[in-house]
Amino acid sequence: MTVDHPPVLELLTVLIVVLIGALQLREGAFRAWLLLVNVFAAGLLTFNLWEPLARGLGTASPGLDPYADALTIAVLFSLSLTGLRLLTVKLAPVEVALPPLVRRGGGLVFGLATGYLVAGILLCLVQTLPLPQRFLWYDPREGMGLGAPDRVWLAAMHRASGVIFDLPAGRERWFDADGSFIVRYARYRRRDENGFTARNRGEFPTVLEVKPPESRTTDLEQSTVRMLP
Repeated sequence: MTVDHPPVLELLTVLIVVLIGALQLREGAFRAWLLLVNVFAAGLLTFNLWEPLARGLGTASPGLDPYADALTIAVLFSLSLTGLRLLTVKLAPVEVALPPLVRRGGGLVFGLATGYLVAGILLCLVQTLPLPQRFLWYDPREGMGLGAPDRVWLAAMHRASGVIFDLPAGRERWFDADGSFIVRYARYRRRDENGFTARNRGEFPTVLEVKPPESRTTDLEQSTVRMLP
């Protein structure tokens, strides 16, 4: 596939992955593995809890509504990861003795995996912001970043929400039930050259709180449409 734009998102993905991998190379395999587990667990909690909290924040503070999703994801993930890290350090304060090669090699491998997950989470967060449609040459058809970590993360969260949490209401209540997260946010949160979001015409009725046609009067109203969990 021919790339007709600077690979900004791809470079950002590589930078995040390499940076975290290098940091965990020094920490060692055991600590790096614990961080990987913590990041996944914090992300799992965040992506299965943020939507109702974001709706509440947007309702309470209409001015924050376009940013409610990103703010909620950032705060939930930060608090969850910090709490899990503190708990991990308390429960496992001593490093496991491993051969130097295993310790450093394992740290690098687990660190790179952690970086990939973090990149996916951050790219998903960016997609919820009211940015221009082609911000950093983003194309929803191609995914974001090298290896599309956002798509991998969304697929993992979709599967985990139904299998791990075993939600009783059926598949329609799973996270991103119809796999439309990227398309929905690209259309209804990203802004065109005139600063407007796309109109909600009921394309995703199972996951969108669709207003009756007579009440959908302005593009500004459409920018405040909230996603159901």
